[in-house]
Amino acid sequence: MTTKSFAWAFAGMLAAGTAAAQDTDVLRADGPEVLLTDGSPVILLDRLVVTAGEPKVAADTPQAVSVVDQEDFDSQQPSTIGDVLNDLPGVKAIGSGQPLGESFNIRGWGNFASSDEYRMIVNVDGAAKYYEQYRMGSLFTDPDLYKRAEVLRGPASSTLHGSGALAGVINLETKDPADFLRPGETFTFREKLEGHQNQDGFLTSSIAAAEPIENLQLLGAFTYRRSSAYKDGAGNEPPGGGFETPSALVKGNYAFGAGKAQKLRASYQYWVSDEKGQQFDQTGGSTGFGYVDRKVVDKTAIIGYSYAPTNNRLVDADISISYTDSANEQRNATNPSGSGSDIYDDVNYSYETWQLNVENTAELSGENFENFLIFGVDANYHTRTGENLEDSDGKVTIQPGGVARSVGFYIQNEWIYDERLTLIPGIRVDYQLARPDDYVTATRDKSTNTAISPKLAAHYKLNQNYSVFGSVAYTERLPVIDELYDNSDANADLKPEEAMNYELGFAMSFDDVLEDKDKAVAKVTTFLTDARKLIDDDYGINDNIDRAKIMGVEVEGAYDAGWLFGRLAYSFIRGEDVNTNESLNSIPADELVLTVGGRLQQHNLEYGWRGVFARHQYKTSNFGDPTAGYVVHDLFASWKPDDGWFQDGEVRFGIENVTDKVYREHLYNNNSAGRTFKLTVAKQF
Repeated sequence: MTTKSFAWAFAGMLAAGTAAAQDTDVLRADGPEVLLTDGSPVILLDRLVVTAGEPKVAADTPQAVSVVDQEDFDSQQPSTIGDVLNDLPGVKAIGSGQPLGESFNIRGWGNFASSDEYRMIVNVDGAAKYYEQYRMGSLFTDPDLYKRAEVLRGPASSTLHGSGALAGVINLETKDPADFLRPGETFTFREKLEGHQNQDGFLTSSIAAAEPIENLQLLGAFTYRRSSAYKDGAGNEPPGGGFETPSALVKGNYAFGAGKAQKLRASYQYWVSDEKGQQFDQTGGSTGFGYVDRKVVDKTAIIGYSYAPTNNRLVDADISISYTDSANEQRNATNPSGSGSDIYDDVNYSYETWQLNVENTAELSGENFENFLIFGVDANYHTRTGENLEDSDGKVTIQPGGVARSVGFYIQNEWIYDERLTLIPGIRVDYQLARPDDYVTATRDKSTNTAISPKLAAHYKLNQNYSVFGSVAYTERLPVIDELYDNSDANADLKPEEAMNYELGFAMSFDDVLEDKDKAVAKVTTFLTDARKLIDDDYGINDNIDRAKIMGVEVEGAYDAGWLFGRLAYSFIRGEDVNTNESLNSIPADELVLTVGGRLQQHNLEYGWRGVFARHQYKTSNFGDPTAGYVVHDLFASWKPDDGWFQDGEVRFGIENVTDKVYREHLYNNNSAGRTFKLTVAKQF
């Protein structure tokens, strides 16, 4: 069966009513004091998953999904979002680790040199974020504004989140007023101070939350982060330098109507970096590009409305409109090579996106089954701007501007039979129209394309301890403005990239393993992605010529007995360029991350050790840079008293790279930081 036939066969299945839903919303209950009905603690992979209907734990979902929650954000003491995601299986931050030089890799998709941002989807509170520029990262924000990050790995996530997610989807969720308002409170304030010894890092984070009238909750947050250049284990400072990044978030939620079934929400986030004489190359590894004055401003605004009446299970509707803008003003570049490239001119770059999303979930049930149908539409208006202030026409030859309009329709539904068998087919169709800016001369042709993304996932519980799952998914990735209209290799006739993905796995869950009320959970996922018609410029023009295969194994596990806990994450990924039979340069090293810790529950103390064991990575092409293997040890501790003068406060202490090892993560261009002491003190009033 061809991929197109496969797609339309799914459409027929959905029309017949055998569809299912798979968007995962994974929540974690923090701490050993939160218990399941049998009195055992809620732990990793035992976190509640709501798939637009029947709640289930993460280990029971048929898709590879990992979540970090507020406790994880706090314990990592991160400087960037990548610091939080790096320990997840199949997920790595890439580039330099600088706020302006960090991008992401999921399952071997993502390379700072190949600009793979368009092969994964990043959302902030549901708003799509996208940025691509030479020697720059792709996401500009502060991790302290967030409480949760969810990573959906693989193309199966395309159905609900957008076509072309060859790698997967990263969903980020900002803090809410309800996260801080205690019962009966109308106002509260929280202050957090954090220091990082290695790079003289400093963070202050202030959050105010209020409920001035019943059911209207408001939040205002301000963060200020500052850092000098860090030193690696040998005492050397990698290229990139320090940074100073203030940011802010305002957010409001209002519930009204019968049963408070209607809700309004709005939020606005602002982040800025304004540095003089910073490294031009923010992705790291080179000082040969000179220096530049660069101001980057990132904005995200969202307004939404939801309606979920308790007396009508066919209606659970949500409408949202969002606006995002990532803008970069570059001035006074030094151009040490004397190159004639306009990357050194005074230039303004911008990526703006307007997005509308309308979605509804309908619930049906019978004697032995439950059915949850999701259907929706989203529309995007994306503008890419490059304005050269030193050219009379404003022309930027290396970063063409243009407009891309797209609309997508999707339907996905979850059918659960006898609380054991779950079937999840779904399909999405996207249409795109793109045109170049007036100054683009390589081609004036418009581009129209259609992409289709069907999938089928299944999960079966063999018994209360074991389950198996699998999925087959196909997605098409629409070409972006840079590929269609680049001055040197433009091709407005590009077609969508195609990817077929297969997954198979099993999960295990056990209670009372070593003692009463303890719990152990594990999930193993194997996958194979066959991507065709990949866009490349091997022959002087962008064309659908490349093919790649990526396969791998991901393992997640956890154990918790209250006083003792542990976690495990393992990734094994291999990738090949089918045309050349060479290994892909975007494949991360094999890695095992182990965490073992304990709790003195009567004193509200938690402590532990984290070890990262990475294998050498020599499987690269002739243009790849191999890396040696390494072992890195971290220590952490926290104190969160529940009474006394420091109630609702916390103190965290961490030591990263305890042995001061010199090492480089495979997809980073710089050595990682040497021994680093971190201290956090926070108090809510």
